[in-house]
Amino acid sequence: MTAPNGSSCVMSGVYRSVDRPKRLVFEVHEHCNLNLPNSTESQENASLVEVAFRGSELGTIVTLTHTLLNTDYAKLAKVSWTQSIRQMEAVLTESFTS
Repeated sequence: MTAPNGSSCVMSGVYRSVDRPKRLVFEVHEHCNLNLPNSTESQENASLVEVAFRGSELGTIVTLTHTLLNTDYAKLAKVSWTQSIRQMEAVLTESFTS
């Protein structure tokens, strides 16, 4: 995991379910707790991520649900996932319009 400021840390986990092309579920065991804001409690317990893919007339709808996070860490995870998905969207859009 690489933060916007360039610092990096390891995240690890285990895939729990791969149901191509509909759904991916994985458990995160080691979270990135590097350079957390002072008021943010680190995430020490495992969390669960589910990514669902559904076709639509406009393309693919991706629904990502990240559970079992403490409240402070969940706010950071939401920002991180949003940035990651927007970057992925930009790359995919570029590859299909080029």
